Amino acid sequence: AVKTMFNFALKQNILQSNPLEHVKQIKQPKSAPAYFTYSDLNKITALVTSEPLKALYVTAFFTGMRVSELVNLKFSNIDFANNQIRVSNSDEFTTKSGRERAIPIHPKVLELLLKIDRRNEYIFSKDGIHKYCREYVSHRFKHYSRKVGLPEKIKFHSTRHSFASLCVQSGVDIYSVQQL
Repeated sequence: AVKTMFNFALKQNILQSNPLEHVKQIKQPKSAPAYFTYSDLNKITALVTSEPLKALYVTAFFTGMRVSELVNLKFSNIDFANNQIRVSNSDEFTTKSGRERAIPIHPKVLELLLKIDRRNEYIFSKDGIHKYCREYVSHRFKHYSRKVGLPEKIKFHSTRHSFASLCVQSGVDIYSVQQL
């Protein structure tokens, strides 16, 4: 963090050089990604009173989509004919990688999508008009995961790891999982 601060000062022409330029970062041991099971997801969604939020959590689990991709998802991104969700860039949203991708729609997600009012701009919205903010979605997920007794390391991002684990357990090759 201090090295980054000095780099910023260097770019702003506040400093002539970074005194930590040659200092190597301490290697942190990597821990295994945190994931949870479908049974755990059911425990979480049993506590959620908001149907759109519940649908968002289920969709995250079965698609591996990022929270920002989910809160910005519109019906125009759903290709019901080919059973796919298109994660795409727009004027108001850009994917983390900048690349677009297609995700197969899991039957449980399709069931939820068919129940949502298609007049809504965003699929997962508080009131049919205003989309959820990422922080709210993540904060509420953490609240519910604590309530059901999941380990503290479980976060909303864990839905991505859970999706990957589910795919691998179902026999999907690792390259395909990586692309999804």
